[in-house]
Amino acid sequence: QAGWRGAVIVMSDRASRGKYEDQSGPILEEGLTAHGASEVDRQVLPDEPSSLLAAVSDAVQRGAALVFVSGGTGVGPR
Repeated sequence: QAGWRGAVIVMSDRASRGKYEDQSGPILEEGLTAHGASEVDRQVLPDEPSSLLAAVSDAVQRGAALVFVSGGTGVGPR
């Protein structure tokens, strides 16, 4: 179905502080639009569980049909 909304959330302490440019977010956004998303919200956040929870909740409340979460180090204690 064309015209759906997506979201991309990248978790990275360093990228969120501007120490380097996130590269995964734009690739995921491009993939979503190539598969019919008419709008994609993209953000880079520090590695904090509460930030992730709030961002996913916000994306769903704004109507995201699909939410991608990406991060550089994988699952960890934080």
